[in-house]
Amino acid sequence: MHPIPQPLGLRNEQVLATESLKERARRPCSHRDRRAHPRRAREAVASLASSRVIRSLLGFSALVILSACATAAAPAREPLGEVVLANTPVAAVVNEYFHYRKLAVVARDAEILWARFPALRNGEDMPTGINTEGWHAMRSDAARSLSDVIYELDRYDRIRMREVNDQLVVRVHGLERYIEADFSNGTAGAFILDLYLRRDQGSWRVVRTDEMTLAESHERP
Repeated sequence: MHPIPQPLGLRNEQVLATESLKERARRPCSHRDRRAHPRRAREAVASLASSRVIRSLLGFSALVILSACATAAAPAREPLGEVVLANTPVAAVVNEYFHYRKLAVVARDAEILWARFPALRNGEDMPTGINTEGWHAMRSDAARSLSDVIYELDRYDRIRMREVNDQLVVRVHGLERYIEADFSNGTAGAFILDLYLRRDQGSWRVVRTDEMTLAESHERP
């Protein structure tokens, strides 16, 4: 965002007022000048004071605008600290989830994903982004004839996690790219997705997903 430029007319008036005041202070004054000088000086000082007030207001307005932009760009969720290492059980279940998600979207059949992760079948809440796999596979604009879906899971950040009670919350900030049926690049979009993992018979299972919505991305944590 560019700084708000000071009005050209106001800047010229400041320069003229400053130069006029300095010149009158240096040269000898006639009787008429001696009578007029205090009034002119007061007018020049008042003009400078007024311009400083206007300049301060403009600076304050620019600061408010910049603060508003910073607020709008602020992430809606606290970052997770611990990095998920490759070739670990947690990384494996993340890869498994996105594998079945891709199959479901390409086939336009969410049952493919739900058969593997049955806990995701219920509890869909579109406004908050909870368990929206059925919408992605069958009802979204991307639910069309595709040849492939490519996920770049660590495109914007490494996969991170934290433990919450008896669950792990794993966050993926990546890129989802749809490949059209004629193998041309279709649409692509960034996403932030939290996977909630719980142990089931010694293995991690995805029991809930929470994808950041557009409205949520413009809120503070």
